[in-house]
Amino acid sequence: VLDLGKNKLESFPVVLTGNENLKILRLGSNLIEQIPIKIGGFKSLEELDLWDNNLHNIPEEIGKIPTLKKLDLRLAQFSDKEQKQIQSYIPAAKVYFSNSCDCD
Repeated sequence: VLDLGKNKLESFPVVLTGNENLKILRLGSNLIEQIPIKIGGFKSLEELDLWDNNLHNIPEEIGKIPTLKKLDLRLAQFSDKEQKQIQSYIPAAKVYFSNSCDCD
């Protein structure tokens, strides 16, 4: 478990994507706006907590994480269409959203 929540991080720590043993990554309540394409580099990640960030999209490369079971995107502003698209990238994972926004 690596908990970097509430650290005012403005960008996703890309260096972590090469970590083959990390199972739980908590980045909640930061200032992250973008998830890098390299997100698919995680090999053992099971839970990714990104709640309460300034996210605008999630790259489809998240679907390349074979072990992902839980993705927390609560308090991020995604429309119904965006929520469905994100869920389609990782159909086997449970994705947590807040109520959708009218932000298409």
